Amino acid sequence: MAALGASAALGGLMLVFLGLLISTYQSFPGDMAARAKKESTHDATWGIFAIFAWSLVSVGLATFWLVVPGGDILYWIAVIVFLSDLLAMFAGAGYTTKKLMG
Repeated sequence: MAALGASAALGGLMLVFLGLLISTYQSFPGDMAARAKKESTHDATWGIFAIFAWSLVSVGLATFWLVVPGGDILYWIAVIVFLSDLLAMFAGAGYTTKKLMG
């Protein structure tokens, strides 16, 4: 049950972080070269979006585990997916920070 709530919270955090990246991209001046805009946030934005999508998979898996009776294997799969989501969030936040701060 805790993995379900934590996965949803991580997904929400990634959604906020994704909004920050999009607003950063949109704040660049209009005459700035498209290539420079793309290089500064493109990889980071899609990476954070992928982590957000993985969080949704984790929420779905944890919910499915709650519905299915006796799913011990499903429980451990949900825990492993949640831990991989946590590691991906840490790596994505570090990469994005490094990318935006230069």
